[in-house]
Amino acid sequence: MPDKILLSSSMDAFIQAFEAIFSKKTHQISNNIAPTIMYGILKNLKNSLYKKRDLKTLQKMQEFSYLSGICISYSRTGFIHTTSVALSKYFPQLHGELNSIIFP
Repeated sequence: MPDKILLSSSMDAFIQAFEAIFSKKTHQISNNIAPTIMYGILKNLKNSLYKKRDLKTLQKMQEFSYLSGICISYSRTGFIHTTSVALSKYFPQLHGELNSIIFP
């Protein structure tokens, strides 16, 4: 997987977990696992980009991404994802890149 796609999908997963915590429809499951997902993504992101053959790190990132999808399925998307999807037809950036630009 190219670095650009790995970084974009990692940030998408991070922001999904973030939005799940702060959603108006927040759920106990999201609240319990989202902080761990966010911490895990930040902790493992550098190694997943620079040590491509480290399959354990890549597997962890895949698990965090999967779990963030569970979080967002309970809590729904928030402002960041909604705005990113709306802007995606006007800008060439990947979804996770747009999320990262909007995030701050």
